[in-house]
Amino acid sequence: EALGSLTKDGRLKTVLSAFGGDLGESISEGSFAMQAAVLGHVIEGCYYPEGGPIEFVRGLIPTIRSIGGDVLVKARVDQILIEGGHATGVRLANGDEIRSKMGVVSDAGMGSTLFKLLPQNVVDEYLSDLREHVVKSSGGISHTFTFVGLNGTCDELGLRSSSYYYIPCNASRDMDASAIQDFYRDTLLDPGVMDVSAGIVFASAKDPKYSSITMPGKSTAIIFSE
Repeated sequence: EALGSLTKDGRLKTVLSAFGGDLGESISEGSFAMQAAVLGHVIEGCYYPEGGPIEFVRGLIPTIRSIGGDVLVKARVDQILIEGGHATGVRLANGDEIRSKMGVVSDAGMGSTLFKLLPQNVVDEYLSDLREHVVKSSGGISHTFTFVGLNGTCDELGLRSSSYYYIPCNASRDMDASAIQDFYRDTLLDPGVMDVSAGIVFASAKDPKYSSITMPGKSTAIIFSE
């Protein structure tokens, strides 16, 4: 609606909403403010950490441990423990329990938290309205990712730090990004529809340390599609 008030050109609206997939939901169902924020953060150029995303982890772990916390890997949570209507810890898949005096923060997603991690009797008593809302929601748009390792540096292979996005357009009729997104989501499992939204990113080209220090003589590519 917001883009429609600015232009009637379907192709232009497609370009202006090209990053809608980053929202994880249909553009027509999302917030224009969020869409504008997504576009705004790429117009001036994005930042990438030297050494890759693992540097965030390496920087955060000492701080977490300095105040008595810890970071665990290969520690799948089986259930959030509830006592007296309050979250008091978690039970891991191996049976170990980790207790907390300040509650539990779950970032596993609303669906997984309500249907897998919380006891259903607790959801029935305290969160039935929220569960109903989640059930009615359409959910996010799924994507397939392929991670590719390449022999050769980015300079040798001619890889650029830019991210490339492909949004298919039906030349026979105007389709803004929202219409394209909805069309291909509805026909995702139709083998007769060969054209899909896709993109390719060369993460190693964004990191000056990758080919020289992290993985000498190597490069990476991420190919994704709805």
